[in-house]
Amino acid sequence: MNWIHGMMHYHPMLLGAITMAIANCAVTSLPTPEANGSKFYAWFFNTAHGLILAIPRIVSQYKADAPPKP
Repeated sequence: MNWIHGMMHYHPMLLGAITMAIANCAVTSLPTPEANGSKFYAWFFNTAHGLILAIPRIVSQYKADAPPKP
């Protein structure tokens, strides 16, 4: 645990980048919510993707549900 404290003290930007990369991988691996799925999961999916700024993934979720244009 001392190495984590040392990283936070001497390399906070590097530790932040590593943490963000891990969070990004975890959130973007979530499956896209079903149209008739849980409202809580849809909220969690959109909130988590919004926090890591994966806005295109949120938009693509709604484009997949849209009916095709004639």
